[in-house]
Amino acid sequence: MAKGQLTVQREGYYRRPYVRKGYCYTRNNKRICVPSVRIGRTRVPATTYKIRDIGAKGRSKKPKGVPKLKKGRMSREIARILKKDISPTDLTKNQWKKIFRKTKIPARSWLGMLGTQVARRKYAKKGSPRYKNKLAFMKAISVLADVKEKALVPREAIAKWKSLPPSVRARLMPERSKRKLKEIA
Repeated sequence: MAKGQLTVQREGYYRRPYVRKGYCYTRNNKRICVPSVRIGRTRVPATTYKIRDIGAKGRSKKPKGVPKLKKGRMSREIARILKKDISPTDLTKNQWKKIFRKTKIPARSWLGMLGTQVARRKYAKKGSPRYKNKLAFMKAISVLADVKEKALVPREAIAKWKSLPPSVRARLMPERSKRKLKEIA
């Protein structure tokens, strides 16, 4: 098998019956019309084909909606604060607390960077090194939430929203139905 190729095996299945639409065309100045035809239930056979591998070797799935990172931003900030070059996955809770207290990067940016690292390890199997790294970044997110709580959660806004009566909250909540949108516009 060629480098970077994956073998995909698709199961066979039964296709439900359908009507093939009729159409007309012109040949030698003659108009030819093909009538609509009813196609009965048919069996689609199992197939095997090769695709180009995407991402890390053997992993064709990649999570969607993951923002691009600035390479080394997290590591540089960690090295600047701790005065030593250490992997983010090897940090203890106390080291993360020290980093989050002394950092120049805003809490929301940290949350984005750590969340992206977790998302990139979404398909990691339990017990693998990638899964352990995922858990390490999830631990860092929980420490960030403890240290920078006010920066991440606007407490006053939530308290004000909860103090409103349910009828007022329902009126202020954005509606998703088309009819309501037309009434507003």
